[in-house]
Amino acid sequence: MTTKLWPVLVALVAVQGCDDLLTETPKDFLTPENFYQTSEDATSAVLSIYKPLVHNSAFQHRIWSMTDAASDVAQIGPLEPTADIRSGGIMNYDAATTTVTAPWGQLYLAAGRANLAIERIPGIKMPAAENAALVGEAKFLRALIYFYLVRLYGDVPLVLSTTGDEEVARTPTEEVYRQIVADAGEAAGVLPASWNAAHAGRATRGAARTLLADVALTRRDWQRAADQSKQVIDSRVYSLAPDFLRAFLPTSENGPEHVFSLQAEGPALATTSAYAAIYFPREVGRGQGGGNGSVQPTMWHYNSYLAGDYRREVGYSTRWTNVANGRVFNVTPHVFKFRPSQVTQIGSG
Repeated sequence: MTTKLWPVLVALVAVQGCDDLLTETPKDFLTPENFYQTSEDATSAVLSIYKPLVHNSAFQHRIWSMTDAASDVAQIGPLEPTADIRSGGIMNYDAATTTVTAPWGQLYLAAGRANLAIERIPGIKMPAAENAALVGEAKFLRALIYFYLVRLYGDVPLVLSTTGDEEVARTPTEEVYRQIVADAGEAAGVLPASWNAAHAGRATRGAARTLLADVALTRRDWQRAADQSKQVIDSRVYSLAPDFLRAFLPTSENGPEHVFSLQAEGPALATTSAYAAIYFPREVGRGQGGGNGSVQPTMWHYNSYLAGDYRREVGYSTRWTNVANGRVFNVTPHVFKFRPSQVTQIGSG
């Protein structure tokens, strides 16, 4: 009888222990619950916020190139074949246009990472000042992200936590701006004045105050913009380069004029860079001294410079050379100030 009951007893024990067996305690992969343990984890979480911002759909080129194209200073090049890119020049957008959807996705991805860092880092045992600075850095990045979102899309969902409904209603612009100012203001109080070279590109007190000044300018709050700007100037962390062109050359990367610069890596030659692909003339040949010519300055903007203006002389070019065969092209003005200091023969005049 005992022998017959044994399988039943085993089955009962198995059933009773089923919940425990199915409850996982992950040890071989990271989750929000087991990751945030040390100051190094906190730093990694904050640094992860930067990654979506340098994506091709964000600040690698789409945000600045397409906002340029929608302005009076630039236009889509006449040889640009891609309909999605051409739409930016005539403000012909809809909800399916990649120019609209791509930045939205990357900016909200970064905002989600910022929210996670802001929620989890305070619970990590580490020096209080370091903890506050990391949370402040995440809040600066969240403020910067929403500053772009609200200007690009108007009323946007203001998501400030990692919990809640997936469908979030749009938030009035004024409320979004209040949150931007609150986040940036808190960041300005805890971020360091500067970082060493190993941490180049990370947010600083000056970056937070510059963001506050930029927000004030956007909101036409001239006095607040002046007050925040003066604090940045008086910090003496930043200064103007003696030569206009120098600020844009690779040798000046993270230089004294750069208040906040997202860090990215790419080919050394401008002829094969993402920037060249967008702004260098298509006629010359991409990767051979030219690019796609997707975005070009308008003649109105080019002619707005006074004759002999050094900024126009070094910032634009109408004469370009194919570096593969030496052929020279005379083209309409293209931006040329962002170029490797060792490659000066591509454009001139």
